[in-house]
Amino acid sequence: MDDEFKGTYHSLKNLSEEDCQDLTNAGILTDNLVTPKMFSSGMARDWPDARGVWHNDMKNFIVWVNKEDHLRITFMQQGGNLKRVFTQYSLGVKMVMPLLPLKVVFVIFLIR
Repeated sequence: MDDEFKGTYHSLKNLSEEDCQDLTNAGILTDNLVTPKMFSSGMARDWPDARGVWHNDMKNFIVWVNKEDHLRITFMQQGGNLKRVFTQYSLGVKMVMPLLPLKVVFVIFLIR
């Protein structure tokens, strides 16, 4: 991957306390990784097996694996430059898509 998209994958099953704190401080993890809703719906029945998070070295491009969605791709940036956010998000999605074993038919872009 390009320099901007080089990063690290963290398995939630093997996440150290130090890594957990670092990812929380970066805004990647939250204190409530598993909610009662996730348990009651069966989404967390094998928690934390087969779940993880990948982020680039700048910790602003994040790919969640099997948290609530099969794959959740996020790009975070301070400020209001929506064009840059969408451009970087699109570049990141283009980098991730060839790595997936299945053909992805659509990608949803949400602004929060």
